[in-house]
Amino acid sequence: MVTTPRSLALEYARHAPVVTFPPPLELPEVRFGALFSASRQDDVAHKWLRERVAALFPAKPQRKR
Repeated sequence: MVTTPRSLALEYARHAPVVTFPPPLELPEVRFGALFSASRQDDVAHKWLRERVAALFPAKPQRKR
């Protein structure tokens, strides 16, 4: 049993026999961020990794609170 963002649960469910259920209460939004050294900005391998990670979490429009 785990509480995880819906997008992550649905992606995992594509590859494994899991069942998802909505939580019984309102949960706060989960936000992700990433930091990296500016000195690694031009490193080809580092750029490749950042792009792969970013593709897992596509940007969504900001919700008004």
